[in-house]
Amino acid sequence: MRLDIFEYILKFKNFPISEASKEVSRIQSLSTDEFIEWQNFMAWKMVRHHYDHNEIYRKLVGNHIPDKWDDLPVITKKDLQKPLSVLLTKGVNLKDCYIGSTSGSSGHPFFFAKDKFSHAMTWAIIRNRYSIYNLNGASKQARFYGIPKEFLGYWKEKAKDYAMNRRRFSVFDLSDTKMEVFLSLFKKTNFDYLYGYTNSLVLFARFLIKNNIVLI
Repeated sequence: MRLDIFEYILKFKNFPISEASKEVSRIQSLSTDEFIEWQNFMAWKMVRHHYDHNEIYRKLVGNHIPDKWDDLPVITKKDLQKPLSVLLTKGVNLKDCYIGSTSGSSGHPFFFAKDKFSHAMTWAIIRNRYSIYNLNGASKQARFYGIPKEFLGYWKEKAKDYAMNRRRFSVFDLSDTKMEVFLSLFKKTNFDYLYGYTNSLVLFARFLIKNNIVLI
């Protein structure tokens, strides 16, 4: 399956996918009470860790950690729009992290970093959720998403699309004329599911309804 190809790439880059999958299974095996207890424990563990080892977070929290969760400060994107070298918690090395960025669709893009286990957990839970609907790496995805315009970024995303068995529908133009082009691609390809920005999917759905078209 193509998902296996993508996972092989992640494993090659030392992302612990197998360990993350086992951890997801372990968490899901907990009873409701056990899960709530674990979730609460991990939340406060995270707060204490970053308060002790991250100067930015410590300044946001104040002189002491509050007793109630609701008394913790709400962290906004603006608080995180700083160089990664400043944001990283003490003891974390940038070269050992996955680095990503938001699209900036809200007008406030920012870069972020996750350790490799956290990123592996992301993919483990995605795979788990997809399996609920019998979707896997062989399932064809219609991806309503943006794509970088610069050469390197563009072809990097195209390569990822190939590895993940998906066809990208650029959301930079959502006119009815472009929707007709999208529809023609659906007539040629048997897609299993759609993925993308909610507003783009809603616009495509409205276009289909207006033209009395039902996608199978």
